[in-house]
Amino acid sequence: MPASDKKNKGNTEQARRRKRVNRMKSVIVFLAIVLLFASVILNIILAIKVWSLESRIDDLYSEVHIETVQTLT
Repeated sequence: MPASDKKNKGNTEQARRRKRVNRMKSVIVFLAIVLLFASVILNIILAIKVWSLESRIDDLYSEVHIETVQTLT
């Protein structure tokens, strides 16, 4: 094999490797963005559920307080 064929073969392998690495980088960045958005969305859902539970606890507490005051009188 002439030296130029080896050099061309080396260049094509290097180009393929570079392409593969760039594809892997893109996949990693994409997955990181997806995970970031998923965590933000899940945190928002969790905050809404906590707010809802707080209001339910307040309602229950006020009912118990009213019942306690009524039984005392």
